[in-house]
Amino acid sequence: MVKPRQGIPILALVGLLGIAILLQGCATPIEIKNASKAQMELINSVDSAVSDLQAALNQFHRDKQVHILEEGRMLIARQAIDVAISNDKAEVTAAQLYDIYTKQIQPWVDYAFSSSSIDERITALQKRINATSDPVLKVAMTLDLEDLQVLQANLQNKPQRVKELEAIIQNDLDKEIETARQNRKMLEILRAQVALMKAMHGKVDDWLTIDVTVTQKQADALKNAYSSAYQAMEGGAQ
Repeated sequence: MVKPRQGIPILALVGLLGIAILLQGCATPIEIKNASKAQMELINSVDSAVSDLQAALNQFHRDKQVHILEEGRMLIARQAIDVAISNDKAEVTAAQLYDIYTKQIQPWVDYAFSSSSIDERITALQKRINATSDPVLKVAMTLDLEDLQVLQANLQNKPQRVKELEAIIQNDLDKEIETARQNRKMLEILRAQVALMKAMHGKVDDWLTIDVTVTQKQADALKNAYSSAYQAMEGGAQ
């Protein structure tokens, strides 16, 4: 996909061309007026198309992230089962099998990819506990903190093979999140450029409609306003 910041967009030439036409006289030919309106409709169509593309890409990336997480949990469950079975060669009872599942398999699946969020919750709770003067609230938050700390400690017992697999899946998820962020930023820049074109061409179209005589000063001011806005977007895209 071509980055919207590369070169001057074709739509940008429309406004500049309109300014040049306006400077040549106050009586604008009907062909020019019709062309200007058609160009405005084109800009609106581009804006709508980019908006639809943005929504579709956002949904695509959300679905892909969900798929990575769901598939990742299934792979982690399979890996945890393999580890649990390899650690216990003897025959086990149904009760022992349930105990193995609840202690050696289920925790790694239920809390997969959540270590960093648990750490963040613990840090946030600690800050809230230190900041509150309400003894009842402090006790309640302290109990929540202790539960999270116990969970955090238990997750440290995760088998190495499960940790390694989870790290691989987390890396895939991080790459997908970064790709989504880059695509979102690129389309936001493109939409900002189209919005600038709409504002600029709308002004030109208004002038063409009423056959207003535009001075060189007015034309220069409009062109400079566009150039400044476009350069600002170029800088933000780097």
